[in-house]
Amino acid sequence: MTALSTRVEALRTAQQKHKEETQATASPSLEARDVVACVPAAGLDCETYLIQPGRAAPALVVCGYECADGTRDVVVQKDHAAFFLAWTGKLLAERTPLVGHNVAAFDFCVIAADAYERHGPDMGDTVMRRIFDLLDAGLVEDTLLRERLIDLAEGTLGRDFTNVTKEGSPRRKSYGLKALAKRYLAVDLDKTSWRTGYAALDGVPLDEWPQGARDYVIDDVNVARRVADAQAQRAGIWRIPNSSEQAKAAFSFQLLSAAGLRTDAQAVRQYDADLDREARRFHRVVQREGLIRSNGTKDTKKVHALVERAYEDAGLEVPRTETGRVSTAGAVLEDIALIRLRAAGGKVTYNQDGSVDETSLFDEPLYAYSQLVSIQKLQGTYLPVLYAGIHKPINAGFETILETGRSSWFNPNITNLPRGGGKTLLQRLQARVREAFIPPLGYFLCSVDYDTIELRTLAQVCLWLLGRSKLADALNGGTDPHLMLAAEQFLHVTYEEALKRKRDKDVVEKRTLSKVLNFGLPGGMGAEAFRDFAKDSYDVVLSSEEAKALKAKWLAQWPEMSEYFRIIGGMIKDYDDRGVQVGDVEQFVSGRIRGRARYTAMANSLFQGLAADGAKAAMYALAKACYLREGALFGSRSVAFIHDEVIMLHPEATASDRAKLQAEIMCAEMQEVVPDVTITASPALMRRWYKSADAVYDKDNNLIPWEPK
Repeated sequence: MTALSTRVEALRTAQQKHKEETQATASPSLEARDVVACVPAAGLDCETYLIQPGRAAPALVVCGYECADGTRDVVVQKDHAAFFLAWTGKLLAERTPLVGHNVAAFDFCVIAADAYERHGPDMGDTVMRRIFDLLDAGLVEDTLLRERLIDLAEGTLGRDFTNVTKEGSPRRKSYGLKALAKRYLAVDLDKTSWRTGYAALDGVPLDEWPQGARDYVIDDVNVARRVADAQAQRAGIWRIPNSSEQAKAAFSFQLLSAAGLRTDAQAVRQYDADLDREARRFHRVVQREGLIRSNGTKDTKKVHALVERAYEDAGLEVPRTETGRVSTAGAVLEDIALIRLRAAGGKVTYNQDGSVDETSLFDEPLYAYSQLVSIQKLQGTYLPVLYAGIHKPINAGFETILETGRSSWFNPNITNLPRGGGKTLLQRLQARVREAFIPPLGYFLCSVDYDTIELRTLAQVCLWLLGRSKLADALNGGTDPHLMLAAEQFLHVTYEEALKRKRDKDVVEKRTLSKVLNFGLPGGMGAEAFRDFAKDSYDVVLSSEEAKALKAKWLAQWPEMSEYFRIIGGMIKDYDDRGVQVGDVEQFVSGRIRGRARYTAMANSLFQGLAADGAKAAMYALAKACYLREGALFGSRSVAFIHDEVIMLHPEATASDRAKLQAEIMCAEMQEVVPDVTITASPALMRRWYKSADAVYDKDNNLIPWEPK
């Protein structure tokens, strides 16, 4: 791979033009970077008890250290805190990078937890402050994060082209130290003999340890340092752009995971009973039609045949998946249920708003089948997690860096819990997953959500690239961009007139349609892809002609977007293995590169990645405010991160002030990366996690918990 700083000519030219024309403060990531083959660095690795449910930072047994000059040491837990402070003090003084594999998340949290538990709050606070000092100084080089960033720049993130299927497709890439050691150094690390056995050595004097146990600790440290140098040679640069910022994010994410989420025992048990009741009801209907075999398995062939026959009988084209199979998506089965019910002379009832009353479909087998499948997914995916949270905190796992710059979470996927919140039975059941999460006694949950953040980052990118943006003008003027689009392109009235009539049915409908446009089209999708987005995300059905006409109106509303898409198109430089055009895109501010991305991915990355960078910076700032004794939110905890929303625990007595402070910190950090567009965020207090929670104030302007009506 060539040097990272040479990968994005088109965008760099535009960035330089913006810098010269606006005399904006240049980000260090946009300056020319020196290519350095190797930088003297120190190394660190911790060995611990095994990770257990409710314990994301397991008890420390031993740490291995390697200094920049190659000298090594092994320190057991009783001596560790003092040694860590002395050793890292020298690193800070000499500006020596600290290298480790997953060090930013796992090792740092283990070290901090050990200091608190073994030596008390004073030593714990001192060690925690030192970790933040290392991260603030940009000295932490995490080989796991570095590898993901390099792969992202080459367009291979998550895909191992040295390990392919029979069809030639790359398998999922491993980012463990063992895999990196083999890949870069041809070293086969022993990860079986000692890795899981250090608990047995806890309390045993170090000079009585088997030599293999001592060597294992040091080998991991040394291998990580050598991997970092090999990564530098591959990338053509030692300090990978955005690496230090991602290390900060990883540490704050691990603190969030360690704090964990709790669930309400009574709510979980009632939810279980209600899901079981509804599943049994639909199971009886499905079984009557023979869509479930005697052994309880689903007869999907029969389902496909019923769908196909119903569409053909109605003279309609059979809906199919990308692979050509008959589609059995929920919306398809709902349509089929209506077709079959009407064909059989059945009665379909409607609600006052004109929508179908779903209860009239409950006895239709295909509709019952779709409901049963969805309910069983809730039972299998979420009930085990919710039950686990009754007894111990749920420590969700995470991936710090994805192609978009965002993070992902798993076990559970807190970034993508079922939305729910609608009127149907399934939507009401889905909403209750989120609502099972509660704060501990004496605390409120607090959600702070950035307002239309990706429209704001899009406007900022347009300002940087073009020097102008009508969208930025609207947002900075406090104008609702959805209502503005509705007023000017659909209602043909002034914004002020639309604002006066904002509760009128036609205004509400056109504003909703405008949201579909504003959130769907900035990524450069075509008319057909936009039709799918509108249907899947907002249940808005459009013809191809309507989609094209709507896109034209949207481009007329925000004229900067046509030029934005031309710039993105100009960044296309190559073709991928499927013959699709691809190019490279470098993020403003952070310098992170997404390589060999398709057109729509590039269009999305500039503004979505900027929002992700700001949100991660906010997470780190909140962590400092919560965990440092002098922090403004000391004692509060972050417990969920959902792209542009952070949920925290605040003590009830001071929750109102802390919620407002949380919003202020988040806005200030985002404003650092979005300097020219106003950033706003809305806080809401809750007694349980509600998706639709909003800010509620008492007569003294204090925030109070939102409750569903």
